[in-house]
Amino acid sequence: MPNKPSPTAPARAKHPAQILALLLAFVLAVGAGGVAMAGLAMPVVLAAPSTTAAGTSLFDDLPDEIQIDEPSQRSVMLAADGSRIASFYADNRIVVPLDQISKNIQHAVIAIEDRRFYDHKGIDPEGIARAFVNNALRDDVEGASTLTQQYVKNALIERARVAGDDDAVRSAKEQEYGRKLREAKLAITLEKHASKDEILNGYLNIAPFGPSVYGVEAASLRYFSKHASELTISEAALLAGITQSPVRHDPTRHPEAAAKRRSLVLMWMEREGYITAAEREEADKQPVEELLKVQDQRQGCSTAGTAAYFCESVIQQILTDKHFGETPDDRRRLLYRGGLTIKTTLDPVKQKAAYDSAVNSVPPNDSSGISIAVNAVEPGTGKVLAMAQNWGYGDPTADNPRLTKLNLSVGTDLAGGFGFQTGSTGKIFTLVEWLRSGRHLSDRVLTNRSTYQTKDFISSCAKISLPNGYKVKNMELGPGGHSMSVLDATKHSVNRPYIDMTTKVDLCNIRKTANDLGALTTGNGKDLMAIPSMTLGTNNLTPLTMANVGATLAAGGKRCTPVFLTEVTKSNGDPIEVPKISCEQTIERNVVNTAVYAMQQVVSPGGTGSGAILNGRPAAGKTGTANDNKHAWFVGFTPQLAASVWMGYADGDKSMSYQRINGEWTGMVYGGKIPAPTWKNFMQVALDGVAPENFPAPDPALVQGSQSPSERPSQEEPRDQNASQESGRNESVPSVVGYTIADATTVLRRSGFNISVGGARPSEWQAGVVMGQSTSSAPKGATITVYPSSGPGG
Repeated sequence: MPNKPSPTAPARAKHPAQILALLLAFVLAVGAGGVAMAGLAMPVVLAAPSTTAAGTSLFDDLPDEIQIDEPSQRSVMLAADGSRIASFYADNRIVVPLDQISKNIQHAVIAIEDRRFYDHKGIDPEGIARAFVNNALRDDVEGASTLTQQYVKNALIERARVAGDDDAVRSAKEQEYGRKLREAKLAITLEKHASKDEILNGYLNIAPFGPSVYGVEAASLRYFSKHASELTISEAALLAGITQSPVRHDPTRHPEAAAKRRSLVLMWMEREGYITAAEREEADKQPVEELLKVQDQRQGCSTAGTAAYFCESVIQQILTDKHFGETPDDRRRLLYRGGLTIKTTLDPVKQKAAYDSAVNSVPPNDSSGISIAVNAVEPGTGKVLAMAQNWGYGDPTADNPRLTKLNLSVGTDLAGGFGFQTGSTGKIFTLVEWLRSGRHLSDRVLTNRSTYQTKDFISSCAKISLPNGYKVKNMELGPGGHSMSVLDATKHSVNRPYIDMTTKVDLCNIRKTANDLGALTTGNGKDLMAIPSMTLGTNNLTPLTMANVGATLAAGGKRCTPVFLTEVTKSNGDPIEVPKISCEQTIERNVVNTAVYAMQQVVSPGGTGSGAILNGRPAAGKTGTANDNKHAWFVGFTPQLAASVWMGYADGDKSMSYQRINGEWTGMVYGGKIPAPTWKNFMQVALDGVAPENFPAPDPALVQGSQSPSERPSQEEPRDQNASQESGRNESVPSVVGYTIADATTVLRRSGFNISVGGARPSEWQAGVVMGQSTSSAPKGATITVYPSSGPGG
């Protein structure tokens, strides 16, 4: 069809000899009635005065075969349930086979672009002759390219664009006879090796159907929100009309021009017998505006909604992992042009719950400017199920200066931050090391010592120096007295007893235990500092790291590397190797079970994490608050799910206290005040419909420590009921709240106590589990009464 030059383009002068040469060439071609004669006539055209001597060999020097590269396609990221998270592309294209493309669009394109498509063998001598005569006698330019030639041209442009060769792109677009002859030769070659259906399919997948829209599938989704297989006659004609001038005929910007072009397409569809006159009239009268159901064409993680930061972590992993290419450019090219299908671990239900719990606690536009992040990891697999923060994803604007692309949940290895001081959640590492070293939850530790010197600490891996000593103060008082049990110190998160514990174990072993639990590095990739204050959380760790620590504990000491990807496939279905789930038993099970038992006391009435108590579901966790309330944490878990909640200022260590947060005046901000309830709100939704599970019973020997390691019974062997009783002296009675009656019986008997079962009482615990017990201290051999729950309101 005619192509008019821009108003500023000069008219080309034609020499009589040129006109005669052109006429002669294509009269011969048409008269011979075949492509072979057309090929013989090409040198005559090249001999015309408008060509150069170098051009005479162009046609014959081209290869006898042509390799059409697979065109760029958009990649798509999917959640675990198959729902779309986001798309990524340099060219918005989705390649589909011909049987998934409506006959209507096939017919429309042939009718308007190449009516003799099924008759010629790559070039159309009749059309070329007509176009050359017209172009020689008039100033406007008439095209004569067949669909095969256009396919070749678009393939050459695509190859140049993928290679980043701007000169080759310009060369492929030049309006010169040399370029046309090159396309003609390649078109003839292509027709020798490809069927008409293959060529038509290739063209329909590579051609531009609007600004930044390539191929009919992407175009159909873009303009009509339907697949190319579903296009009606009117829709197909509208699309087919776009390719002549993707900008001028863009129906979203120029509906009148697009409608006129559609009418021309419909006219030729009728003339070629593809549709009837009635079908043409019906299709032509449909308003363009009513046909359009335009789909958002944005791409990237900014389109991922509440999962934007999870999405960003996945992209950073792909761009830095050599599984996806040797160089950063290779990996970026694969992502944005490779048509990948990226299946991830994201659970949309849990992701929504994570975001909702975060913004319900600290809204995105809160006057405090505080950030909050919620991360969830599946125990035993390391799958990252949710990652949310309250600030919106994107570049800051005048209207929304709080937008950010900084992912606060991950470290610098995934383009995140440096992490944050963990406060008393760092006690987790000291607690586990305490038990690993052969000590017990019943051990008494000092509550009244406030100053320590260098000589008080053990460090086998590095020299420590405390020239001014190390002063410790309690944020939480807990029970009175000069000492308390490790169990009580954990439940109430008392600082001084924990530093007393720190003096009795090797600081380097605490760091190793932290590594074994999943805290391998700080947020910026450095080793954790093996210093006394590490117990109180001076190492900067990321929210994802702490969620994974919880997952290790929930999985009985099995540490897994956090994973975001489950499967990545290329456009042809071939898989790309992704990091596999990698888990290792790094902590002794009896140690973990006992530490978890202590952390269950935190999530119980009177514990610092009582705000995290779940309705009818056993849970364990640890609160954390950094100095001056600069950061607040809750790390908690059930057997099926682990999650962390962090809150603080993203731009530095600043106190969060004494201001309005979410509209309410807040004095001190600590882990149990906002993070723990936030965690509860998340877990209640995330685990809805999941049957509660109990944690394994603790090791009685590690709870009480009444026997040497060689004498301790295994967890499978009940303690002798006739063991000697230490009457007259009270001992700590393990809490069995949240346990089944059977498990409570085992724990109490192993610890040297008898048990009786009282009447059931209503509570938030599920029916049948222990909701309370008669005492927390008693002489050995005493009978402890436990009270089963009758359920909420029961």
